[in-house]
Amino acid sequence: MTRARWNRMVAALCALALVAGCTNAAPPKDRQTAHRHVSPPSMPAPEPPAEGFDRARADAELAAARAAAAADRAADARQKAEAAVRSWPGNVEAWEMLSVACGKAKDPACASRAAFFHDKVVFANALPARTAALGFQTVTEDAEAGATPRRDPERAAAARRLWAFYSVEDSRRNDRQIPTDPSFAEEYPFGTMLLAGGLVGGVLTVAKSMASK
Repeated sequence: MTRARWNRMVAALCALALVAGCTNAAPPKDRQTAHRHVSPPSMPAPEPPAEGFDRARADAELAAARAAAAADRAADARQKAEAAVRSWPGNVEAWEMLSVACGKAKDPACASRAAFFHDKVVFANALPARTAALGFQTVTEDAEAGATPRRDPERAAAARRLWAFYSVEDSRRNDRQIPTDPSFAEEYPFGTMLLAGGLVGGVLTVAKSMASK
């Protein structure tokens, strides 16, 4: 067999390997996140509370707060409303209930603070979770380290919890995977073998033909 014929055989085998490799290529990455750029926060988000965030628990506590308010039990209504916003800080109705309950309990500072966060949460829920988290990070830092008239430990604690809440929501949404289209090998499991077999047969036929010349 001449060198030229040998080179043609090697080239044919390389083509076979290339085609077989292409048919088994890994499926594409998640289309939703592969090209998305998200700026990292300036500092790590607070750890979520040990009990976690529980929407069902918050709904039950909010219902109890409304029942207490209807029965003119202002202290109980406030306590249950506070529990509701702790369980699920992104619940707009819980913040509204807390503002009302604090007003009935003759605590204007609490009512004002709850109204403040009610408005912030309404706005935050219309934003991407990462953006909302960064917004509450700013509120936290302002309440913790701002000028003395603006420093408010209770506001800082609520903002920090909201910061943690929206950070958890952001992580949860980023972890969701969208199914990708199957690769050729996944959709046609025997296609690769048939294709490879056909190519091998063709290469052997060509090699035999060249060797006989």
